[in-house]
Amino acid sequence: MCDYEKVFKNWSLHTCIIVCKHPGCCFCTKRVGGLSYPPSKQANIGDYIQTIAALQHYPSTDNIIYIRRDKLKEYDGKKANMILNGWYRIHSGNASFSDKIFPLLTSIHINNPSEVKQETIDYLKKHEPIGCRDHSTERFLRARGVDAYFSACLTLTLGKSYKNISYKNDNAPIIFCDYEFGKYPEIDKVIKSLKNYNFSDAVNTTSVIDSTNLNDTELLKIAHELLGKYSKARLVVTSRIHCALPCLAMGTPVIFVKSHYDKRFDGITELLNYVGKGKDGFFVSRIKLDEGECVINDDSFKFYAEKLLVSINDFLQVSKEY
Repeated sequence: MCDYEKVFKNWSLHTCIIVCKHPGCCFCTKRVGGLSYPPSKQANIGDYIQTIAALQHYPSTDNIIYIRRDKLKEYDGKKANMILNGWYRIHSGNASFSDKIFPLLTSIHINNPSEVKQETIDYLKKHEPIGCRDHSTERFLRARGVDAYFSACLTLTLGKSYKNISYKNDNAPIIFCDYEFGKYPEIDKVIKSLKNYNFSDAVNTTSVIDSTNLNDTELLKIAHELLGKYSKARLVVTSRIHCALPCLAMGTPVIFVKSHYDKRFDGITELLNYVGKGKDGFFVSRIKLDEGECVINDDSFKFYAEKLLVSINDFLQVSKEY
C-alpha cells in the first residue's frame, strides 16, 4: 500500500482527510463507508471516536459515504466498502445490513443478545469470522453457531494517528474524563495514593455532551479534538472505555475506573490499569508503576492492535471496486 499523509481539516463530513501521494493506487479511488449516528439531545463522543478509529485506515476518504448505524439494513445508496465496529443494539433497522455494503465486521459489541433473531445470525455467518470487542459478545455468537473471536476494540489502533510525547513532562495536564472525587471513596483512595501527581489541578472533561445544535461534522471534530487532548496528557483517569483504550493506543498513561462490573468490558479491562469492581463483585486495584512510581501502561494490548491491523489490511486488499 502506498505512503500517505493524514490531514485533519476540511470537516465537511471528512473526519480524516487522507491525501494519497499516488492517486492511482489500488484503493484510493474506491468508495468507502463511515458510521454516523441518529440525532439526539445528547451525544456520546465515544461513538465518533469509534468512527475515527475506522476511517484512519482508509487510504482515501474522498469517496466516503456516511451511513447511520441504526439504518444499516435500510441503506439503498451507492455501494461502499465499510469497516463496521463498535456498539450495536440490534433491531429491525439493522437486523442485517444492506447488500450495498461490503463489510469488515470487527470489534463489535451486541448490547441486546436476547433479542437477536435468526436473520442477524444468518447475516453474520455470511461474513464470518466476526471480531468481537468483548468476550460476552464472542460467547453469545459462538453459542449461536457463528465463527467469532475476541478482537478487542478498534480504538486500540488509534496509535497510528495519535502519539503522546508529553507524558513524561511534569507540566503536562492530568485529565479526569467522566470521573470526579467524592462519588466512590474506595476508588478515590487508590487514585489519591499515587504520590507523583497533583490531582487538585486535574482538568475535567466529559464524553457526553449537549448535541442539540450540532451535526455529525461538528461532533467528529469534537472527537478529534478530545483525542488531541488525551495525547498531550501526563495521566488520564476515566470511567469511559472510549477514552481509556485510545489513551492506551497513543501511549498516554491511563487508569480506568468503574464502580460496577459490566459485561461490555469483559476482556478489555485486563489490558488496562484498572480500579473498581471485578467480575466476582470484589474490589480490584491493578495499577502498573515504573521505578519512579509513575503510572505506566501494560503492552499486552499491542498483540490485539497488530492483529486488527492485519485484518484491516487483508480487507483493504479484497475490497470491491465501487
